Amino acid sequence: MTHIEDTSKTPIIITNNCWGYHYYQNNNIAYPTPFIGLFIFAPDYLEMLKDFEKHMSAPLKFTKKSKYHLKHKDYPIGKLLDVEIHFLHYKSEDEAKSKWDRRKSRMHKNMDNYYFKFDDVEKPFEDIYLKRFYSLPFKNKISFTKERHPEYKNNLEFYFGKSLSGGRLYRTTPFYFNINKWLAGKGLSKHFHYKLYQNTLSHLFNR
Repeated sequence: MTHIEDTSKTPIIITNNCWGYHYYQNNNIAYPTPFIGLFIFAPDYLEMLKDFEKHMSAPLKFTKKSKYHLKHKDYPIGKLLDVEIHFLHYKSEDEAKSKWDRRKSRMHKNMDNYYFKFDDVEKPFEDIYLKRFYSLPFKNKISFTKERHPEYKNNLEFYFGKSLSGGRLYRTTPFYFNINKWLAGKGLSKHFHYKLYQNTLSHLFNR
C-alpha cells in the first residue's frame, strides 16, 4: 500500500453505495473509510449525514429484519442508531463489523478532506432529498441523478444507462469530471463533452 506521511491529506469518501472504492484500489491506498462494499437507502443516508459525528461514534449493531421490507436478503444488515447499513458484499456480521471498525479507525479528523457523494440509485428516492443533501454543512458534496437538476451545480445527470450500480457509476465518472482533481480539493469542473450532452438533451427533449 502507498505510504502517506500526512494521513489528514487522504480523501475520505462518504457514499451511499459502492461508488468510490475503485479510487482507493487504483491509487493503492488502504481503505480510510468504512463506506466500502455496502449501500444505504436514501432516507437513512440523509439521517446519518444530518448528525454525522453522532452516528459515526455509535457502535455498529445488527438486525435480522430491514424496515424496507426486502424480499431477498442474504447479507448482514447493520445499524448505527436508527440508520440501516446493508453490507451487500459481506458474508457474516462478524466480517462486516471487523472491517467497519478497522476502516473507521483510519478516518482522520480533517473535514476539509471529507467528500460526500449521493445518488438516486438506491430507492426510495424523492427530489426533496437532493435539497436536504445540499443543505448539509459539508464543504465537498457531489450527486448523480437520472433526472436533470440544474439548480444544484454539483449534481450530474446519468448518461450511461439508467440503472447503474455504485461501482459501475464510479467507472463512468471520468466521462463527467476529473475525480482526482476533485478529491485533491481543486473543485469540480465538468468536462466539455458532458456539458455538450446536457445541452443536446435539453434541445431534443425540451428539458
